[in-house]
Amino acid sequence: FPSHDTTGDSFRRNLLMMAIGAFRDDYFELLLGHGADVNWNIDGTKGLSTVPDKCITVCRYDWLLYFLEKGYKGDLHQLGIEVKNRHVSADMEPYKQKAIQYLKDKGVDMDAIPVY
Repeated sequence: FPSHDTTGDSFRRNLLMMAIGAFRDDYFELLLGHGADVNWNIDGTKGLSTVPDKCITVCRYDWLLYFLEKGYKGDLHQLGIEVKNRHVSADMEPYKQKAIQYLKDKGVDMDAIPVY
């Protein structure tokens, strides 16, 4: 955790990452309504550093799309690389395709991203 202060801004934002990791989507609106930020990231870390990264890691592309639509403004090209190169279950494939379309609509050239 970036902070042990349970009253500060970092803690409220970090709770969103914790809710994703705990598969508690029922907390998303509550947390966003109380100051959680979809654009929060863990400074100086690699992997799992953003809300969308966490969604991809837990293979919840429906949640990824939700947070994109809630205003995520981070590195969309890097996110496109991650989205395009992850295999997903059949039930998440429609959400992955919607996320790809969302990124295209935001100017990410998904066709230029190589598949690894």
